Amino acid sequence: MENVWTAHLAQLRDSDQARSLGMMMALAAEVMTLKAEVKRLQIALNEKNVLSHEAELDAGDGPAFRAWLQREQAEFSKALLKAWVETDEAPDVSAIVAAEAAVKD
Repeated sequence: MENVWTAHLAQLRDSDQARSLGMMMALAAEVMTLKAEVKRLQIALNEKNVLSHEAELDAGDGPAFRAWLQREQAEFSKALLKAWVETDEAPDVSAIVAAEAAVKD
């Protein structure tokens, strides 16, 4: 019996679909890495009696965390959408290209 994933992946002949899947897998791996890091820190802090689960939950409701989250969401959204809402930061070299083309003629 053929592997079910092989059949599904074989349908990704379209390069846009393949790129999208690649990006999704990269992001999923990053999320998993971050989840593992948070869990590792939670366990370490809890085992050392530095931070209880209740204190961690309380911190999530505190004004310092809410202020940080608001700033972080704004900065993250801006960075995420920058390519679509801001012009390219590359210098305008069209005059140089035109001058080089004129020299060749």
